[in-house]
Amino acid sequence: AAISMERIDQRNETKERYEKLDLLEKLAARYKSLSEQNLENVIILRIDGTQSVEAVSEAIWNGLKDAGCFDN
Repeated sequence: AAISMERIDQRNETKERYEKLDLLEKLAARYKSLSEQNLENVIILRIDGTQSVEAVSEAIWNGLKDAGCFDN
């Protein structure tokens, strides 16, 4: 969540209502909890957000492809 806030701050734009450190930390904890459960028909990708923006983007696309979210 801290890295998210750093990236948000670097944009030099008005923050969205949800772009607050405490909220991002709570959301991260909830998604982590969900990802550790074996939910039927639910795909949750765990992406290391400490990587570069490019690496995060690539990991998301690859994860979605691997999960069968796109017809190829």
